[in-house]
Amino acid sequence: MINQYLLSLGEFDVENFRLSNGDSLAWGMFLATTFITQITFLNMLIAIMGDTFDRVSEAKYQSALQEKVSILSDFVHVVGRVSLNNNNQYNYIFDIRPRNNESG
Repeated sequence: MINQYLLSLGEFDVENFRLSNGDSLAWGMFLATTFITQITFLNMLIAIMGDTFDRVSEAKYQSALQEKVSILSDFVHVVGRVSLNNNNQYNYIFDIRPRNNESG
């Protein structure tokens, strides 16, 4: 079992942990510190991923609205020609407002 734990940590020399009098204090300290380090790193990874998810979730509605406006601007020629002004530009006004979640 200890071999699997050491394999998950990486390959390094553990010969100095073998004491001649059979004292296992070095092994106990090693296992405790590496276990606490792994738990700390796992908590840091979860916090980073949670923060990234929150940032993406906050921008979800703005990104969806921006994409819809982009799609509408790609198909502006489908609307038809209303009139040209003096600069040969079409006179369109797009009034796009986000819906409130409560009103649907």
